[in-house]
Amino acid sequence: IKIIDKAQVIKLLVEDKTVTGLLAIDLSVTDKVEYIAIKSSNVVIATGGPASIYFDSVYPVCHTGFSSLALDAGADFYNLSEWQYGLASIDFRWNVSGTYQQVLPRYISIDENGVEREFLLEYMDKKDMIKNIFLKGYEWPFDVRKIFGSSYIDLLVYNESVIKGRKVYMDFTREPSGLEDGFESIDKVAYDYLKNSEALIKLPIERLRKMNKGAIDLYKQHNIDIEKEPLRIAVCAQHNNGGIGVDSDYKTNIKGLFASGECAGTFGIFRPGGSALNSTQVSSLRVAEYIKYKSDNKVSKNFDKLLNSAINDFDVLIKKTKGSSSTVKEMRTKYQKAMSENFAFIRDLNKMGNALSVIESRLECFENDNKWENFVQIPQLIKNLDIIKMQRAVAKSMIYSAENYGSRGSGFVIKGGSFLDRSPVKENEIGRNKILLTELFNNGIKTADRDRKPIPQRDLWFEKVWNEYKKIRNN
Repeated sequence: IKIIDKAQVIKLLVEDKTVTGLLAIDLSVTDKVEYIAIKSSNVVIATGGPASIYFDSVYPVCHTGFSSLALDAGADFYNLSEWQYGLASIDFRWNVSGTYQQVLPRYISIDENGVEREFLLEYMDKKDMIKNIFLKGYEWPFDVRKIFGSSYIDLLVYNESVIKGRKVYMDFTREPSGLEDGFESIDKVAYDYLKNSEALIKLPIERLRKMNKGAIDLYKQHNIDIEKEPLRIAVCAQHNNGGIGVDSDYKTNIKGLFASGECAGTFGIFRPGGSALNSTQVSSLRVAEYIKYKSDNKVSKNFDKLLNSAINDFDVLIKKTKGSSSTVKEMRTKYQKAMSENFAFIRDLNKMGNALSVIESRLECFENDNKWENFVQIPQLIKNLDIIKMQRAVAKSMIYSAENYGSRGSGFVIKGGSFLDRSPVKENEIGRNKILLTELFNNGIKTADRDRKPIPQRDLWFEKVWNEYKKIRNN
């Protein structure tokens, strides 16, 4: 397989709902825009989820996704409203689950005046605080079903960091309140766990060293010493459970276009961690087998016409966005912060409509707001366009889901008031039998739901399945 490195795909070439190739730009050329055209009857998107739409994100910075390629091509999207969010460090992006919580770190915030608070105690007593911190290790993702338990911590961290504008940390160098007199008064589950781990010892960092020294070393490798300094955290987006609509062979509704991995919308409301990793591997195999043994797509005779039209559109975009100084980074931060505030795990029906209008107006004003100065900034300019397009699609999906299905999974839906009241809009469980469909429609976004397909009753007699498998592969 020929590998074309240092290139960024910017357009899928599609005719009559059939893929015929793609257009890319050569990233090794820095003094002009050099296009790369590829004819192909089969294209696999394996770009991950729309990772860069959020400011508070645990995705690696280099992982931006590019799902709008499929959106612009006319592909259907399933359940874009469903995400997984959880506590993560932000100076080095990493989930702070498992033993990071089970060693019982001290949660603190620091305001603009340098005042430190053990802020969880403003909302719960010491015993409940210790219990909920410990349970965050097991129940790491935010879950609306646990807002009176471990997920209350996510709400309080969000309130402290986003609403109050303070910096929030996990401190492993000092004991949290509640452990002044040792471990005898803590929750039995936490006590037994620490006892069985031989970690009934003073200080979170020492417990972490005993139970999982690699967790300390990991941060040291990224120039963060949690033995000496607190670890800054936030509630971050971690995984999109929805994505591009696919069938069992990971085909999209565009002939010849496939989606593999997280960008495929296959994970459901409650993403089971390990099985999601398995699914990404299965999808790659299913796609490869289908292309090898079943695909009959052909490159269009109109390829050159489609290509020239796409090049012309990007030439116009690049010309209109040329400026005397770059605003690409500034606009991306604005886009991402607004998304984290309005369309993450807390979803206020009284605010989301106006927030969506802002996204739509920013998309309309994209060429005026986003300016590049040097040619090397053009790839990031195009990424900004992908971000704002996917923000609009995700926001539309979230509003529809919130209005029709209420709170579920990592979506905590309220209708005004304070989310700290823990009074979410109740889930309408009819939504569990629906798939939320999102698609591009007349340059806008259309959302609707349809009934999910029932789990098929299959005859999995081994000899029968094996013979069918060999027949498909002509052996």
